[in-house]
Amino acid sequence: MAGRFDGLDGSPFTPAKELDRSPRKVCDPFKVTLGKLKCLINSVENVDLRGDILDQLEFLVGLPVFTMDASSLIEARISIEMDQTRRFLNHELAKIQEKIPVMIQEPTASNDVWGRKPSFADKVKVKLPNKKVAVVNKEEKVVLVYPKTYQEGSEEAASSSTKAEIKKVVVPRTAGIQIAKVRNIAKGGVAVTVQTSKQAENLKARLASPTSEGKFTVKDAKGKNPRIKIFDVPSTMNEDELRDCIYGQNLSDYVSKEVFVSEFKTIFKTKPDEHDKVSWIVSCSPEVRSFLVKKVKIGIDWFLCKVRDFTAVTRCFKCNGFGHTVKFCKNQASCGKCAEGHETRDCTYEGSLKCSNCKRYGKPHDHGINDANCPCLIRASEMSIKKINYGD
Repeated sequence: MAGRFDGLDGSPFTPAKELDRSPRKVCDPFKVTLGKLKCLINSVENVDLRGDILDQLEFLVGLPVFTMDASSLIEARISIEMDQTRRFLNHELAKIQEKIPVMIQEPTASNDVWGRKPSFADKVKVKLPNKKVAVVNKEEKVVLVYPKTYQEGSEEAASSSTKAEIKKVVVPRTAGIQIAKVRNIAKGGVAVTVQTSKQAENLKARLASPTSEGKFTVKDAKGKNPRIKIFDVPSTMNEDELRDCIYGQNLSDYVSKEVFVSEFKTIFKTKPDEHDKVSWIVSCSPEVRSFLVKKVKIGIDWFLCKVRDFTAVTRCFKCNGFGHTVKFCKNQASCGKCAEGHETRDCTYEGSLKCSNCKRYGKPHDHGINDANCPCLIRASEMSIKKINYGD
């Protein structure tokens, strides 16, 4: 406690040297005061008296004065100021909490808690009744309309002709129908989307009326049958053998073969792998899909093969858009590598992949069209799944 104050390098302390070590150009009054204090203590020749002074200072400041420097004094000052600020904020918070119950009360014709006069908007708010806004339950229904007579050829022209004939029979304003969407479908048909089940029944009644002259075949859209993927099937097995194995080894005790075959359809198969195995993509009824997927593995000849839902979305190889194939594409060509205006097979680009779909919609497109995090791919997958009939 009675030793002399030394600098950081062990040399005798002088205020000037301490000030020179400061990174700041402006003199800190706390450093100057501390330097003067140390000089005064060091100037006391009586060792006992110097020790008494140090003890008193340590008691008053609350810091070990023998090792005290400017930074410790500043830390003490900050601590004191923070404590004072904390007490001030707590006091103000308590005052605000006292006002909150008054502030949340309904405004009156008198002045509010802040002493302001009520505005015109405040007066109107007081008089408004507390009514709930009715939410319309929008339950869209899709009606499929096909021509009775259809000749193979241009499906687009046939669908346009069907649409024109429908307009002659159905007048939305007199039938009480709200048309949400009309799109062409296969075999010269048209899919008409209306707002409610009642409107769908009205539409079907008009299409079945005598004025339609029996020109249409009308069906309710039930959604697409689900697709499943069957893994590790021997590449030598054909479609008929696959169908017979799936039914005979897994479903014969649960469903009739006629019902199974009526909705079972092979879509495509992958190329053989190194073990000469392929994966089959098949379409089936919701009930069959539910049964097979729950089993996880099904018997196919002498093998147990994994089964999974297949929800990959259809993609066009011309424009790389979703939901259609090249046969029905009306868009300009767009590359799946560089996102420029040519088909992917003609591209010579060797840089990082770019997404033509995200580029088309003005989104960041520094990723491939098949990237799992692609916003357009995610959206298309969600829309595709919504159209699938998975049953109850």
